[in-house]
Amino acid sequence: MRSPTARFTDGAPALTVCPDPADEEGPPGPRAQPADLHVHTLQAAPPPFEDAEPVVPSASPKRTMERYHLTRSLDSEGYHLEVNELDQHDARQIALLTELDLLTYSEPTFSRFTLGAFLRFGRVFTITADGLVIGATHCMRSFDDPGEVVIFNMALRPGWRGHGLGTRFLYRILEKLQAAGNRSVSLVVAATNGRAITVYRTKFGFENVATLENEFGNGHEYLLMRLALDRPLPDAPAH
Repeated sequence: MRSPTARFTDGAPALTVCPDPADEEGPPGPRAQPADLHVHTLQAAPPPFEDAEPVVPSASPKRTMERYHLTRSLDSEGYHLEVNELDQHDARQIALLTELDLLTYSEPTFSRFTLGAFLRFGRVFTITADGLVIGATHCMRSFDDPGEVVIFNMALRPGWRGHGLGTRFLYRILEKLQAAGNRSVSLVVAATNGRAITVYRTKFGFENVATLENEFGNGHEYLLMRLALDRPLPDAPAH
């Protein structure tokens, strides 16, 4: 099977461990490394619910687009990729976001009620390829510091991981959070997820804040990491 390619258009309490940006990025489970993206073929998984209507991102100035190539192939047409923030509560989106969660993690992260709460009260970002949502990230505000945003999780469809999309996705989210005046961003990552920790530190400048033992009652150790947004972000990941 040929590897996917794409064109990118720029257009804790109980936290779920963040994915491996490098997988790149994230929680325990499969994750996504910047490279030149150009996709040859990609087979998208069908939606989990046959009656679920496709999600159409609302028109809004909060979307980011850019050109991006998944592979180094020069003869591939690629896909049109776009980063959006879902800024309207729409119950039709719950089935799609549930599917992304189930494709990414070994245990379900959300119920339809928690997803509905994130859509209405949190911030939800998506990546689309030719209109298909291939990834999502959910954020919430910290009660300890209202100026801090907590990245709750990041999900990417299988087949799109390992091409640097997680890193690119996170970079665009950080841009939006910084532009909105947030002072810092934090996340929780498994202490054994060396790839993700390296990406967070070296590509973005996240720093260790605390070691959390048995944070989720599973006997595993996690790291709380934080990035200050009062200084310029590093350069965007190379195409």
